[in-house]
Amino acid sequence: AWATNKNNTKKRIRTIIEEMVQINKNRSSRREIPYKKEDYLERELADSFPYVETKDQAGAINDIYNDMTTPGLMDRLIIGDVGFGKTEVALRAAAKAAFSGVFVMMVVPTTILADQHYIFFENRLKRFGITIEMISRFVKTKKQKEIFNRVEDNQVDILVGTHKLLSEKINKRNLGLLIIDDEHRFGVIHKNKLLKIKNSVDVLTLTATPIPRTLQQSLLGLKAVSLINTPPVNRVPIKTR
Repeated sequence: AWATNKNNTKKRIRTIIEEMVQINKNRSSRREIPYKKEDYLERELADSFPYVETKDQAGAINDIYNDMTTPGLMDRLIIGDVGFGKTEVALRAAAKAAFSGVFVMMVVPTTILADQHYIFFENRLKRFGITIEMISRFVKTKKQKEIFNRVEDNQVDILVGTHKLLSEKINKRNLGLLIIDDEHRFGVIHKNKLLKIKNSVDVLTLTATPIPRTLQQSLLGLKAVSLINTPPVNRVPIKTR
């Protein structure tokens, strides 16, 4: 029985690796809309950050910008503890995409996180004319339909939400950047839906606790990794409504 289980485990691992290699091959050169290499709006956004970027934050942002301006789709993992500034890094990526006219979705595991990220993004980006919307169970059905229609008409730049964003009701035709927060907290069904979307877009994943499979991908060179090991100096906690 032990030998059988061992062989089955090896087969599953081999299958996972083969799937990841195939996805990596399919993703190698499929970006259709290029990102701008440099934009004054990006510099203005960086200057509006009320804190001093840590070395790790600056490094992660630079890694992402390099990914977004070179051939091939991005698949980067940002690892950092809670409060270490991962959200600001994700915001810079989302803004760069929005400045280039690329639709962005940020998928999070809970309604509380969706609300927090929406408020943070709205407060930081509304001055730049970037349109941000949120979908969660707290958003009324009528409002959700309105948002779906606005996404269809390219009137939304960044859409933040829970697994509801994975619904077929949302037109992902123009999706260019997918940001995933705490992917390990999603169920198998939602992970499978995310996997299908990942195949044709740039992907940025945020985590404080990497799951084993994520680490395997990193070691295999299938996923680029940026580490944020130090917290911002004298950071004041972000207040949410």
